Amino acid sequence: MQKRYSFQTLIFALTFILVVGTSGVISWLSYKESVRVLTEEFDQRAEILIRNFAHQAFEGIVVQDPFMLEILCAGILQEDKVMYTLVYDDSQNLLYQLHKQEDRPLFSSRNNEKLEIRQIAGRIKKAYLENFLDIVKEVPDRMDTTTSIGYVRMGISLTGIQEFKQQLIMSFITTLSFVLISALFLSYFIVKNLTAQLKKVVRAMANIISGSGLEERIQKTGRISEIKEIQIHFNAMMDKLSSSQKALNNTIYELSQSREQFDLALEASEAGLWDWNIPSGKVTFSERWVQMLGYHPDELEGHVSTWEKLLHPDDAEQVMDFLNSHLNGEIPIYRTEHRMRCKNGAWLWILDTGKVVSRDEKGRPIRAVGTHIDIQEQKNIEAELEKHRENLKGLVRERTMELEQMQHELLNKAVEAGRAQLSAMVLHNIGNAVTPVSVGVEKLKKSGFKNISRYLSECYKDLSDHHDDLSRYITQDKRGRKVAQYMGSLIRELETLQQKNNSTINTIFAGIEYVGEILSLQRSYAPDSQEMKEKIVLDRMIEDALKIQESAIKKRGIRIIKQFHNKPVYLMVEKNKLMQVLINLLKNSCDAIDDHPEKSDHEIVVKTFQKGNRIGLSISDTGCGIESDRINSIFEFGTSSKGSSGFGLYYCQSFIEVNNGRLTLSSSGKNQGAKVRIEFEIGN
Repeated sequence: MQKRYSFQTLIFALTFILVVGTSGVISWLSYKESVRVLTEEFDQRAEILIRNFAHQAFEGIVVQDPFMLEILCAGILQEDKVMYTLVYDDSQNLLYQLHKQEDRPLFSSRNNEKLEIRQIAGRIKKAYLENFLDIVKEVPDRMDTTTSIGYVRMGISLTGIQEFKQQLIMSFITTLSFVLISALFLSYFIVKNLTAQLKKVVRAMANIISGSGLEERIQKTGRISEIKEIQIHFNAMMDKLSSSQKALNNTIYELSQSREQFDLALEASEAGLWDWNIPSGKVTFSERWVQMLGYHPDELEGHVSTWEKLLHPDDAEQVMDFLNSHLNGEIPIYRTEHRMRCKNGAWLWILDTGKVVSRDEKGRPIRAVGTHIDIQEQKNIEAELEKHRENLKGLVRERTMELEQMQHELLNKAVEAGRAQLSAMVLHNIGNAVTPVSVGVEKLKKSGFKNISRYLSECYKDLSDHHDDLSRYITQDKRGRKVAQYMGSLIRELETLQQKNNSTINTIFAGIEYVGEILSLQRSYAPDSQEMKEKIVLDRMIEDALKIQESAIKKRGIRIIKQFHNKPVYLMVEKNKLMQVLINLLKNSCDAIDDHPEKSDHEIVVKTFQKGNRIGLSISDTGCGIESDRINSIFEFGTSSKGSSGFGLYYCQSFIEVNNGRLTLSSSGKNQGAKVRIEFEIGN
């Protein structure tokens, strides 16, 4: 179990740690600074002593006078903390030694003993057990400062520094102890003052909570702003609790009213209620639920197996899938339409709706409630409407097949006509003949079937919304009687629309027959059944096409500019089909010029070219041009801006591409003319 601490204990501990930590850090930093200053002063003093010693030892080393060296060493030993002095020549021979403790001889005075400086340092360390600072310095030659004539050595005791450090540590411990005691008292008084105010607030809260009402409030006390804020927020919370209590009472009253209204609505809707305890399988069926199937309440067992036995076998799999999906949390609401067996053996259509209202801690369902609603009349109406819908679909399919057949026949006749070597007059006549067919197709596209279907759907929706009292709605309700009458009007309108469509279809057939008659009159222009590619001169083909269109060109006053290649351009192609393409493109240029009457001097430029293995031609005009957003769709089947079939450019592009060529259209915009370019790739 987790250990708990009071607020007073936590505040006391935090205050104590803060005060002690701050004081300890400050004392430690002071100690380190004092030691640093003392060490620097000691090092400076030692440097001055050794420098003076080396300066004064110059003459003694030069003359090697023991008396002079003794006076010098004795003078240095007068300095406080200097323990010993030594003088060497430049060969590291000991010339003189002197130390304060005469019972500790360091070295022998024999002239033949010669020790290196590091060996001397080892002996010094063995002789003096206490800490000292051993300093060695060269004595420079005054005549040549780059060389030395000997060495001086001294040892300075560090006992004073160690004693000073110990004094500082004792001072640090004393100060810290004082701070600890002070922190205890300071923390105690801070916590006592703070928690005293909090305890007043807590006692006031306890008194209010233990009371029966929510009207009492905390009186503002104390001088701490945070505690005052706690008092203000607590009073505000009590105000909200009081308001929430009133709102809860109102909600309880409204819930009781809603429950009463729900019971009345359930009774009025004639819906059966079921309440299922899922773990045990027990189900409570309302009286209406049982009577809906023709049973008495005591004839059916209150168990889920009763419902499963009455469920139609053909609907059982789908219903159980929906139910399990809802129980597993995959769908928010269980809702199905299925059949239930009545007592007399008949099957009744039921709208079954339910929802899980409680689950255990692992998410498993515990309880679900729902309703059964008799929708048999609605299903009967749906079946009748479905029958009418199927009849309408049959009519639409029949008319669609007729239209597709007509379109197929029209396309075949247009392709057959496009293969012939026709004049501009023949193309014009075909366009006039196809126009009524297009108009008739547009009429069929704008048929009122869609609106009638939408109106029937609205009538069906209106009837479905009143399926519970459909008989009363149709016979007694004013709007219901109008819906039934309106459905009769829609059926009569369907019959009238069918007659109009039949008339339109007859008109289309008449137009198609007229096209056939025109083609029969021009049968002499049709090519042989066995068309073959032959070598043609492209320039000559263009001359022939211009001659065919000569009357139309002269009538419009169009100037023809021919820019043929300097050598004849040959091409292997079906000449009859290529002639049809050329005539179609020239006619389009003439029509474009007609649509630009603002310009008086129109011209058509025809050019042929041959570049390597590519040959072709281009036709440019000064007509009405075409917008850039329409260029990509101008070659689609049925696209036309002149009210014709829109087959011409589509056929031209198809023929060119089949013959390993490319047809492109370009224009700078409206009233800026257009240019058609045809390019073929020939073998090397």
